[in-house]
Amino acid sequence: MEISTTEYMSFNSDKSVEELKYDCINWKKNLKLLKIEFAFLKGLLNSNIYEPKIINLFETLQLLKNEIDMVNKIIIEFDDHTDYYMTQLDENCKSEFGNSIPFYLELHEKKDYDLHEFFKETNTFKTELFQFIQSTIKQ
Repeated sequence: MEISTTEYMSFNSDKSVEELKYDCINWKKNLKLLKIEFAFLKGLLNSNIYEPKIINLFETLQLLKNEIDMVNKIIIEFDDHTDYYMTQLDENCKSEFGNSIPFYLELHEKKDYDLHEFFKETNTFKTELFQFIQSTIKQ
């Protein structure tokens, strides 16, 4: 099953500082939810719910768990970078930005695009993981 994905579209060029911060809060919420989803999926991979006669089952499960660990590291990096970015927004907001708002809009655009692509990739991975679990689970 292939998931339909939307191409990235930007609506960031005229955002206020408050709108930029609002986006950051939403990014953090989505990252937290993604981390919860992958913790659940890893728990499923660690459980004894699979047909034992599946060829290379242990190896496949281990590869999937390793990929989840990699995704979790990326989630932490995105979360940390978002915290830092929000701190910078707060500090520069107090100084009324001066000429730095175009810099933050450009930076925001890059972060928004990177997260869009990351969420698209993780949605594809989750779909593949769901299909694997569905096809190998004990009936």
